[in-house]
Amino acid sequence: MTMEELRKIQIEILDYIDGLCCKNNIDYYLAYGTALGAVRHHGFIPWDDDIDIIFTREGYNRLLNVFQKNENGIYKLLSIQTDRKYSYPIAKVVDTRTYLKREQYRYTADLGAYVDVFVLDSIAPIHKLAVLQKIICRFLQNGWVYSEHKYNIGKSKIKRIKISIYRLIPARCYSVLLHTVASAFRKNKTGEVCSLAFNTYGYTEESYTKKMIGDGTRKIAFENREYPVFQDVEKYLHQLYGDYMTPPPIEKRTCPHDNNVIYK
Repeated sequence: MTMEELRKIQIEILDYIDGLCCKNNIDYYLAYGTALGAVRHHGFIPWDDDIDIIFTREGYNRLLNVFQKNENGIYKLLSIQTDRKYSYPIAKVVDTRTYLKREQYRYTADLGAYVDVFVLDSIAPIHKLAVLQKIICRFLQNGWVYSEHKYNIGKSKIKRIKISIYRLIPARCYSVLLHTVASAFRKNKTGEVCSLAFNTYGYTEESYTKKMIGDGTRKIAFENREYPVFQDVEKYLHQLYGDYMTPPPIEKRTCPHDNNVIYK
């Protein structure tokens, strides 16, 4: 499948999610490289091949419920909450007419062309407790990475022992524990939220105030359509990428994903 074909399918998945969310008053937002692509390129980053969206925990739980009630046979939502075989801490909405071949991950059974679904959780209201929450989440995320990825464990004896210990626990267990710890303070609706269940750039960079997030009413052009973004999407992108309007050097303009999608 060409990148153009893959992107077309991903947009169709996003449109389906957008329709469900609009119909059921669920707020969501373009996130990470998708939000960056919308602001800088008004569409996909030219060398990227995926779509990322993000929900608050409340919105995420509502999406899971709504999706199960509206399954159409084409799109399936995979998450640790709805599928006992699924092992990723990130939920995915998959086009079931396609199949994803991946070399570096152990779980590939039900994957195809997809949209990644991230979740924001409330940080513990007490500083020391918040620090502990983040430490535990980081440990569990590392455990998932080592357990799920088919990494070469290398020549270092210490590294081999470390990875061998992590792999004693199935990847799905790490993901379940991640969501349990990340959502432990979901009743704290006054403070910051953070991408605790899966974090790429750091907890400081991925912590946001409710004011920055907004109410989902700000929309921005993406591939000749409009989708919601954070109210202060510029601040969001600056936290993640710094000078986000300047593209990286040509040698770094490569696709970061191991995505080889084929039709069934």
